[in-house]
Amino acid sequence: MTCEAVILAAGLGTRMKSALPKVLHPLRERPILEWVLLACEEALGRPPYVVVGPEAEAVRRRFEGRVRFVEQAERLGTAHAVLQARPALPADCDRVLVVNGDLPLLRGATLRRL
Repeated sequence: MTCEAVILAAGLGTRMKSALPKVLHPLRERPILEWVLLACEEALGRPPYVVVGPEAEAVRRRFEGRVRFVEQAERLGTAHAVLQARPALPADCDRVLVVNGDLPLLRGATLRRL
């Protein structure tokens, strides 16, 4: 049995009125997504999968080598974003922890209990 983490980070963050992707906005000197990555890594002991949109080059540059990226070419909703990660998951994966990329207050211990 294997559990993998999938972080949803394909949103444009248009309500933030910023050219910077929402997950790259800093919080205590780190991008918001960094906090979510750390919680997932703490909970599962390995890098998560991160679902990004096609224009997420800045996100890819910032986290290249630390995560496994999955692209959601068309934004067809949250469930669609999760389904984009499905082919990338290992065959023995029987549980998936789905986390939004803009939840920096999550803790690894909380995710582990889930």
